Amino acid sequence: GRGEYKTAVALRERAAAALRSNAAVRYHFAMAYLKAGGRAKGSVELRKAAELVGDEDKALAVKIAAALRE
Repeated sequence: GRGEYKTAVALRERAAAALRSNAAVRYHFAMAYLKAGGRAKGSVELRKAAELVGDEDKALAVKIAAALRE
């Protein structure tokens, strides 16, 4: 349920603080926010992930783009 996602958000907050420039961490953080009902925060994190994702990670770029369209 949402309680599990809230726990995931708390864990990802710590990871994101340590890895602010990692697009994958930001993406997973965003998805946990979205699943926990945090639409605004999830959208912010998705946009940050989109800014950070490099050309070498096309699969992640596609996932981020898809999530931003939802």
